[in-house]
Amino acid sequence: MAVNTDFLIVGQGLAGSLMAHELQQAGKSVYVVDQGHRNAASAVAAGIINPITGRYFVKSWLFDALRPVAVETYRSLEKLLGVSFFEERQLVRVLLDAREANAWQSKSSTEGFLPHVMPPQWGEFDAAIQPGVGLSQIQGAAQVYLPILIRAYRERLLEQDSLLEEAFDYDQINWQADGVAYNDIKAKAIVFCEGQQGRLNPYFSQLPFALTKGEVLHCHIPSIQSQRLLKHRLIMAPLPPSEGSHRYWLGANYDKKSIDDTPTPEGFAWLEARLAQMLQVPRSIVGHKAAIRPTTRDRRPLLGQHPQHPQLYLFNGLGTKGASLGPYFARMMRRYLLEGIPLIPEVQFDRTFKADRKKGHQAS
Repeated sequence: MAVNTDFLIVGQGLAGSLMAHELQQAGKSVYVVDQGHRNAASAVAAGIINPITGRYFVKSWLFDALRPVAVETYRSLEKLLGVSFFEERQLVRVLLDAREANAWQSKSSTEGFLPHVMPPQWGEFDAAIQPGVGLSQIQGAAQVYLPILIRAYRERLLEQDSLLEEAFDYDQINWQADGVAYNDIKAKAIVFCEGQQGRLNPYFSQLPFALTKGEVLHCHIPSIQSQRLLKHRLIMAPLPPSEGSHRYWLGANYDKKSIDDTPTPEGFAWLEARLAQMLQVPRSIVGHKAAIRPTTRDRRPLLGQHPQHPQLYLFNGLGTKGASLGPYFARMMRRYLLEGIPLIPEVQFDRTFKADRKKGHQAS
């Protein structure tokens, strides 16, 4: 049956779901093509929103602008979809050595950090976690149960007859004077939100994706009942209540060489070794998963319009911080599509071509 829509969206992970939501909220029709890849990053990630990250306690890029949009978007989606998937969290970070302790001491008293710093408390982690040389605690973090969000949004699309569950075939794109057609679907434009699968897209494959594989464990830890996030040798985050009590997500490693999303014995051993250095209470491993993160060289999203095919757009590269970046940049992309409001330079995908040309000029 022929379909006429404003926008055809390819991919229904976090990026595609948020893009569809933004456009529908603006009164536009959408149709989504997605095959339901079970090992997509959105289905495996913990969905953590963290204001202060990294070995040197860096304030997350644009965090003060990102967080309010994320809270507003996720709360509105919970109401729309009738499910709960967004939780405000505190994050406890064990300072493992003097370097981390000194870095935290120097950063935690600065102006941009003060709203996120709170007195640390071991609480439910006392006696369960291997101690370090100190402890920090951060407020303003959050967690998005991404599989719940994506599954619920998929059900909404199916109810609207707005989802085609199959792999996208680029050879079936037909250019038209007033838009673009894909098989029997006619749209004004296509927005590709494919995550790591974007590297296979012939229209955008030249972009500098810096994909990283991550493996994670799901563990049952009977002696811990926590709604806080923990950063130690691994990050520990609560799993949804539907997964059972005392169950946690623990991860993740970073493998820049493999683009195979299958869990490996090597990844399992790496995670298990760090888990042993982290916990000093009994636990059982109940799951082992892997996914490819759609990261970029400069860790910024990739947004924009194809230079030769103006009917094609890209919304990708959310990477490891997709839960916080996604809502803000989906809104920016919607304004770009509908109102012509320019994207900020840091996320325009043509920045990557400019950087490569600059490097080539310097080398010559």
